[in-house]
Amino acid sequence: MISQLPRVLHRENLDASAPTFKRWPHAPGVTGARVWLFRLPSRQIVAALSVDTCCQLIDVIDLLEDCYYGDVLISTQPLQEYAHSLAAQLGADGSSDHSLLHERHQIVFDSDVGLTAVGRRVALPVAQAVPLGS
Repeated sequence: MISQLPRVLHRENLDASAPTFKRWPHAPGVTGARVWLFRLPSRQIVAALSVDTCCQLIDVIDLLEDCYYGDVLISTQPLQEYAHSLAAQLGADGSSDHSLLHERHQIVFDSDVGLTAVGRRVALPVAQAVPLGS
């Protein structure tokens, strides 16, 4: 039977200070970050970055933009290169092209929707389609 859901190949917890962003000024508010590798039912491999932060919901706009344009570094390495190196360690990187595909999926979960309190926790899983092979 073929699974119809993505399978987690790898999840790496990052130090909260590891991800840096080009536009987003609230990086010191990051409370957690993870890089994920998934194998889709089509056998494609995709990478995702999830970020937990305490900020106003409106303050994630620049973060979304940085993720959309791939302007995210993990330590000093671009996210796409970081994802490829993880995939290579797992033997799952069959591509020499380390650029991100143009397709992006961004989801914001706000734990305090409807509340006016400062310091919302926003979880931001951002799937970056990376041509990592099959």
